[in-house]
Amino acid sequence: MAKQLAVRDDLEDIQAIYSSDLKRSYQIIDPLVKKLNRKIIKDINLLKGRWVNHDEQPNVSILDAPFVYESRQDLSIRAMGSLNSTATSSIRFSIAIVTHGTFMECFLRSYHRKLVLMNIK
Repeated sequence: MAKQLAVRDDLEDIQAIYSSDLKRSYQIIDPLVKKLNRKIIKDINLLKGRWVNHDEQPNVSILDAPFVYESRQDLSIRAMGSLNSTATSSIRFSIAIVTHGTFMECFLRSYHRKLVLMNIK
């Protein structure tokens, strides 16, 4: 998948590449990083989260992060803030962001709720 991403010609205008600081995240984007000759901006705020009910889900690893355990709602708030901040600082050029499925799930649910609320008002 990473190699397929790197051969795409429509990604040439990417000026900045942000990634979770977990190794598997930035390894995924490495072929594109090399092709575009960009550096990866590792952002701990793009981590997937630390769950309160980790003991109920032993297959989920505990992440070393500066934030304490968080609920999905907490992760949603962090995801909205993190991606908003990244987008705002990069508004004049194209960027790539590599994060985790749970992070994106929480972000998209929050974003969808925000859009629904905006449309209601």
